[in-house]
Amino acid sequence: MQQFGTFAPRGFSRIILGLAKIGLGRGRLKLLFSQLWNRINGDKPVDLIYQNLKLRLQPRQNTIESKIMFSAKKREGAELALIKRHLLGGGVFVDIGSNIGYYALNVALMNAGKVIAIEPNPPVLARLRDNIALNDLQSKIIVHDVAIGAAKGIAQLTLSDNDFGSSSIVNQRVGKTHIDVEVVPLVEILKINDIAGANVIKIDIEGMEDRALFPYFENIAKAKYPKLIVMEDGINEQWERDILSWLLANGYHAVARTRGNIMLERNS
Repeated sequence: MQQFGTFAPRGFSRIILGLAKIGLGRGRLKLLFSQLWNRINGDKPVDLIYQNLKLRLQPRQNTIESKIMFSAKKREGAELALIKRHLLGGGVFVDIGSNIGYYALNVALMNAGKVIAIEPNPPVLARLRDNIALNDLQSKIIVHDVAIGAAKGIAQLTLSDNDFGSSSIVNQRVGKTHIDVEVVPLVEILKINDIAGANVIKIDIEGMEDRALFPYFENIAKAKYPKLIVMEDGINEQWERDILSWLLANGYHAVARTRGNIMLERNS
């Protein structure tokens, strides 16, 4: 892998990022910056430091990368602050649907005991591994290139035509390319890593949240329930069972909501 800085922004590209960084990356300007960048750079990667992380980004077909590059505010700031509070004494963080590793990388710089990053999508999985290496966090983040589901097997992942982060096992309408991915229950991932339970789970898997979480909760003791769950629930029409209502009825309460996620703390 080429060393960090090989793809440092130059010329007009550097000006675009500078304007976004000083606070102009909002609304239509953010979209304009993104369009200009893509016109100039296409699929070329760019190296930049963002919130103390070294990142190699390709924003053209991945929304989270575009947001990191062209938004003025810190991404997922409320979620990360709450996660940090729950991992002050160490603990296990499981990132289901890691994408390029933004959560996993940030949490690895906190005081987490173990960070498990789970991502089956080959294009973003490669970027996840690169970002881990660029930040020298290989000893802190364990990567599993699988999808999480109810039972071991093979599932078809549809790669989104527009945004790799929207690729889905349950929604084939997002794209025309389909690949087979390995599916493993979350309890099996934890067993492989000799972990009794996760302290914090972040999950964003495009409508598969119920298939991933119900089997987990059905196979662990209540004492091992996570203290915090950060979950995307905006694609709940794809759920077979309402995992959010179940969590709220079984020991969790909503402490915050952002545009993308709901944060659920376990009742004391």
